[in-house]
Amino acid sequence: MEGFSKTINESSVRMIITEDSKQKITYWSIYLYKSTGDSLLIDKFEFSDVYTGEPNMLKGDIRLKNIIGDVYVYDNDVYVVLYNFGNIVFNVYNLSDNSVVDKTTYFIGEVMVGSYMNFGEPEFYAKIKPFNQGKILIYTNENDLLFFDKFKGKVNKIILNEKARIKDNEKYFTDFDIQKNSDDVSNIIQNFISNMKNDIPQKIEYKGFIDDIDTIKDLKNSGIRDNGLTYFFYTKMNDLCILKYDNFENEWIVIDYMEEEIKQTVTVD
Repeated sequence: MEGFSKTINESSVRMIITEDSKQKITYWSIYLYKSTGDSLLIDKFEFSDVYTGEPNMLKGDIRLKNIIGDVYVYDNDVYVVLYNFGNIVFNVYNLSDNSVVDKTTYFIGEVMVGSYMNFGEPEFYAKIKPFNQGKILIYTNENDLLFFDKFKGKVNKIILNEKARIKDNEKYFTDFDIQKNSDDVSNIIQNFISNMKNDIPQKIEYKGFIDDIDTIKDLKNSGIRDNGLTYFFYTKMNDLCILKYDNFENEWIVIDYMEEEIKQTVTVD
């Protein structure tokens, strides 16, 4: 059973779920497939239970307890956001030239786990977005926005402070393909910022966007954005800025933010 698959440039990452019915063990294996056609096992998890054909009313389908939210591959590093039986972790796999994998795990959150009968199967969505060579943006439906600093080896929570809401009478993004029209989005954001009061017009550099889980559901079900939030990222004077957009109210949300380190004991394998 395939639990996850994503292609990034010329590589792909897949999670394969297998079971040993005799030993009653479930395995989750994460593979990196390279452009050469070679595959490399970069991680493996196991749990002493198996799926018996229908969800256990207490445990549900055991195969769905490990969920990859998103992955990103750059040079010799593979970045994975993973839900693991209620724990949310950010794993960094560094691959050496001889295919040895060094794994560093950063704990970024925990979700209360209840019975399948009362809560159903876990729902997990994440997005990884590189900002520059040293910093990576992470979004999860449980944590909102995070920053990973590669050089410092730290994960920081991004704490947003709402300053103002401004109505968007144009309703730009309801049925607009943001992914394919980055130049138009950049111009929309530039015009919005230039028209804000008490702000000296400055040239921005658009860095992309992340839809939250409610927006993703809307796009999947109806093909439009009429619920949830979209985060837009841009730089101004080399500083990263974040602008939120409320897809239900059709409002720009002007914010500032601060970073707060998630204290933890980093695990290195």
